[in-house]
Amino acid sequence: MRQPTSILKPSHLLSNMRGMKKGDLVRIISTDSDPRGRHAGIILEFDSYHPDASSLVIPIAKVLWPDKPGWIDLSRIEKIDSEPLTEAEKEESFWKMWGHI
Repeated sequence: MRQPTSILKPSHLLSNMRGMKKGDLVRIISTDSDPRGRHAGIILEFDSYHPDASSLVIPIAKVLWPDKPGWIDLSRIEKIDSEPLTEAEKEESFWKMWGHI
């Protein structure tokens, strides 16, 4: 049986990095509360996560946090040297994440 494939193309995943790249200093966005108490870290790498057998693809980043490296959904972090996202930018990022833009 053929495995389901993602509707997202690699170009969609790249556009979802919101200008972030390896080595960038990032923080948890202000509207999120992190259960592990992480606040800021440095991006080590990017990947995507497939939580089930559907075509759902979640862009993630491996971040070097003060305690240890860990993976996090890209929608939960932002570059520290950047201006906070506007509501319109958050909405556009959401739709890009799902491949609708």
